[in-house]
Amino acid sequence: MRCDGETAQKLERELLLGTVNHTLFGDDTIVKEYIPVTPHRYFVPFDIEVKQEHAGASLGHQFIPAICDLEQDFHKLGKSLFGVDRTSMRHEMDFKAEILGDILPVRQIGFSLYCCPTQDIVHIMKMEDMFTAMLDYPELFHRMMSMLATDYLAFFNLLETENVFLPMVDECHLCQGSYSYTDEIPQQGAGLKTADIWGYMDSQETSGVSPTMFAEHIAPHYKRIAERTVCCHTAAVTRLPLFGTVFSPTLIIFGRSRYRRGWMKRSWESSCRGKTLCICVNPLLIFSAWVLSWTSRP
Repeated sequence: MRCDGETAQKLERELLLGTVNHTLFGDDTIVKEYIPVTPHRYFVPFDIEVKQEHAGASLGHQFIPAICDLEQDFHKLGKSLFGVDRTSMRHEMDFKAEILGDILPVRQIGFSLYCCPTQDIVHIMKMEDMFTAMLDYPELFHRMMSMLATDYLAFFNLLETENVFLPMVDECHLCQGSYSYTDEIPQQGAGLKTADIWGYMDSQETSGVSPTMFAEHIAPHYKRIAERTVCCHTAAVTRLPLFGTVFSPTLIIFGRSRYRRGWMKRSWESSCRGKTLCICVNPLLIFSAWVLSWTSRP
């Protein structure tokens, strides 16, 4: 980094992210001809501050748990804090336009819905404690997951009310290196709903959970959120055999459109209760992860 100061370095890092992958790894990351700014929104699960402990100046870190025993600490789980901050977004756009506006225009772009409840859980609770809570306190675990799902749905309703959704049909970043190219959702216009944009969910934290436990404790709450936000109402969550090994599906990508670009190179489709179930594999991670995505045909 050549800049001094936290704010300047943050802007420099943002500009370099478009080229560093190509420079170092030959990746085909899209370099935008503008400076993107997404609407500022926030979601604090259970209104609990996430605390981390870092290993010096490295990326290594661990989360400091706020919940250790779910039964004893359940009272700490409050209503999630969420909202939209238009003022801070305007400040960001003005700041970037003042510094770089004569070189690159500043443009507000859309964003995908990001919702990973089990990730939220392990940020405030150790993973092994989350696993044992499913067995020791199954009813409380369902209550916790239901509270979080309810708050996410209320958050999505707020985003619709605040009219912050913009079309996601081009180089807008989705997740996991994928982009939003499609012609199957609205290309322009205001007043968009959650079903009109891309969304992302995963549950990588439950890769150590059996398919039966996943189906009982995790899938119903994920399905509840997905049904509210997209046109896909059903999906198969089952064991997937791969070279004699059984994997639990841990990554779910939901939306009304099929991937046109992204890091998933191969896919197989099969019928799933009238919908399209796409089981996709990233060849670079073929031995470590299955990706389960589904779309709804128009």
